[in-house]
Amino acid sequence: AAEIEGVEGIGLVVFEEPRVPRTLVIDLFTDFTGLGTKLPTPSPRRKFAEIYGYTPEEVLSLKSALDLVAEEDRALVAENLRRRLDGEVQTLQYTLHGRRKDGTVIEVEVQGTRVELSGKPAIIGTLVDITERRKSEERVQQQLKRTSLLNTIARAVASRLDIQSIFHVVLRHLEEDL
Repeated sequence: AAEIEGVEGIGLVVFEEPRVPRTLVIDLFTDFTGLGTKLPTPSPRRKFAEIYGYTPEEVLSLKSALDLVAEEDRALVAENLRRRLDGEVQTLQYTLHGRRKDGTVIEVEVQGTRVELSGKPAIIGTLVDITERRKSEERVQQQLKRTSLLNTIARAVASRLDIQSIFHVVLRHLEEDL
């Protein structure tokens, strides 16, 4: 990975992919000077590195952007990069599993758009760590299943079914969820 200097107002992190020709993955700095104010925001380069458990310098030293992608999603990511760079699609948004420096798998949502930079195809995009959101969604789904089971039991008891019938209703409900 190498950093490109000299583009005013834009910090770039470029990964040249040996497995995906002509790939540039760009990390832009956010600058709100056009709105008359510069907001104190953390550097996206630093935040990006934090998501993956690296320092910005360590990210720049990686051999490939695919080093940040979990093995099971590398082919998907490489193909999506190729499709954008070849002009098959302009923009893609999808989720993938990333791999942090410590080996922890995270879930991220990415959106990238093909652009031209100095006459070469490039991808500019965003990345959001959605790991905690997914875990919260799973907890909500589990709670909804438990609530549904309790409602089923309450209805069975309210209709004054015998204990064997109540167990039958509960078992059917559990089988449906499995």
